[in-house]
Amino acid sequence: MVIGEFEYRWCRRSLGSQFMSFRIVVLFAIAALVTLGCGSDNPYTNPIAATPTSASGAAVTSVIVEVPRTSLTSGTAMLSTATANYSDGTTADITAHATTTWSSSATAVATVSASGRVVGVSAGTTTISAQHGGYTGSVAVTVTPTAATTPTVTSIAVSASAQPRR
Repeated sequence: MVIGEFEYRWCRRSLGSQFMSFRIVVLFAIAALVTLGCGSDNPYTNPIAATPTSASGAAVTSVIVEVPRTSLTSGTAMLSTATANYSDGTTADITAHATTTWSSSATAVATVSASGRVVGVSAGTTTISAQHGGYTGSVAVTVTPTAATTPTVTSIAVSASAQPRR
């Protein structure tokens, strides 16, 4: 607050009273930094880092990740879902929640987007995880290579327009 007062007095002396709102802006900025804990990771002083809660205020107790199938072919995609269980017995879909973080243990095998979309990249096994409120749910996914297709010849057309050589 001392810095705000000093800057306000300097502005007022050099530029007049039109900067009266400057003092208010500085005070609000300082109040915002104190409210947010100046980037502290302490959940009691930084509401941004606080543990997500349900609508009733219950805390997260576990996260469950589900996929429609545990195997997919490279080059294909599927949508996974994440569900948070809360201490009051309620559940919530947190698949695309802003504080849900998705990850793949082997991005060379499969990638996962912020919305839970899993894309097979190459053959192998990976773990798809969703982290929310300090809890992580995971599921193993196996990616199989795309099946090679062998072309099948069904007919051959022969044209009689060619002239024999002499």
